[in-house]
Amino acid sequence: AAPQVYFEAEAYCVLESAGHVELGVARAGDLSGPSEVAWRTRAGTAAEGEDYRAGAGTLMFAPGEGRLTIKVEILDDDDCEEDESFFVDLSAEGGSGNARLDLCAQAEVIIIDDDEPGEVGFEVEAVTVKENEKVCTLSVRRFHGGSGRVAVRYQTMDKTAVAGKDYERAEGVLEFENGEVKKTIQIKILDNKEYEKLECFKVKLMDLRGPRKDMHFAEHAECVVNIVDDDDMNKMVTNVTALVNFYMKDYSLGSGSYASQFREALSVEGEDGEPPSKMNYFMHAISVPWKLLFATIPPAEWGGGWVCFWCSLAWIGAVTLIVGDLASLFGCVIGLKSSVTAITIVALGTSLPDTFASMAAAKMDRSADAAVGNVTGSNSVNVFLGIGLPWTIAAIYWHQTGATEEWQERYGGPNGPGTDLDLHSSYPGGAFAVPAGSLGFSVTIFSVCACLCLGLLLARRKFLGCELGGPETPKRLSGGLLVGLWIFYVLMSTLKAYELI
Repeated sequence: AAPQVYFEAEAYCVLESAGHVELGVARAGDLSGPSEVAWRTRAGTAAEGEDYRAGAGTLMFAPGEGRLTIKVEILDDDDCEEDESFFVDLSAEGGSGNARLDLCAQAEVIIIDDDEPGEVGFEVEAVTVKENEKVCTLSVRRFHGGSGRVAVRYQTMDKTAVAGKDYERAEGVLEFENGEVKKTIQIKILDNKEYEKLECFKVKLMDLRGPRKDMHFAEHAECVVNIVDDDDMNKMVTNVTALVNFYMKDYSLGSGSYASQFREALSVEGEDGEPPSKMNYFMHAISVPWKLLFATIPPAEWGGGWVCFWCSLAWIGAVTLIVGDLASLFGCVIGLKSSVTAITIVALGTSLPDTFASMAAAKMDRSADAAVGNVTGSNSVNVFLGIGLPWTIAAIYWHQTGATEEWQERYGGPNGPGTDLDLHSSYPGGAFAVPAGSLGFSVTIFSVCACLCLGLLLARRKFLGCELGGPETPKRLSGGLLVGLWIFYVLMSTLKAYELI
């Protein structure tokens, strides 16, 4: 039988800059005679004459010869593109008929592009410009490559400096041609001839587009522009002090105007300068009503921050009231007792913000003081103000109102005892009444769990040297114990409310 002739591999990879690729063709079987096969290149995603040199020929196997090679020229260019491929086919047409092609008669050649488009970013993280310089020039570069056309959008964003007052708003698109690695952004600075402290705004790069889908921003996708006053050289020390204080604050997160707050509330931003993901858009769609609500809070720059502080408290109180009422209504709909609803749904709805605040404090602070202090401070406000203030107001109200018909129906009156309690004999003129129910049992369980929690923190300080974090295993065990204490508290209080214990 005629010998088999076949490619040694089904696919070959070659760098674009390699110059050529060699494909091994083997012969197996009876090699006592000669064999002859034809070969020809065939285009795939790679184009003939642009990515490789088209070729064709004949392989002549001498008697006893078992291997030959096919050499195809690879054409290099400076364009950044995806990997491309072409094919080489073996054929017995025109041959002597002394070869069979039943095995691998086709091979794919994958050309790997080695022209990198690079990463786009600012040259520096922050620049300082004098107010009378009129124009601030920022350099944007391509790092680690410069092949292909790349486009990136930029936009200015207010921080302490306000567009239209301290600088002119700017946005646009930078387009890098093939081989071009540097572009500049020019932003006009407005000199108002007034002495001011250091102000700043930022320029952000976004929506990076290029020949590859996996392109990334460089280290600095944002650049902060600090505007320093130059009206009087005698104020230089003040400016330097303001600059130092500004950097110590690690860039203020507050906005200087309502317009900035609403723009930030409506904008969708990705992480670390990357384009927004589907999850970013999903979370934005859910939270945009709350973002717009809290964007109505006066900017932090007003009144030294006090106006923002008090308005924030009012907004938080209003949202908490809404969440608490909705949770109570939900518990009523599904048939939960009010005491159970209070320690589960209402408690979760009103306390989860404190939980996330404590988590952020634990991550940002060097010690556990801020995180633990936030928890204890929040609970002290709930106990002392959350209970004391409403009860005081209610006591004053009932003292002024007296025993109404509704009060006498529930707590007793001249016509007989009430449906809930008999308080008429002790308070004939009426009083503010809050039946304890299973509160004593619930508070006892809570106190026991709280003591165990404090004991855990003390034990961690003694044996691990830290209240939070630490080695992986103790950290997970501690977290599991604390979650277990909460579940135990809710379970025991619920069983007591339904008189199962």
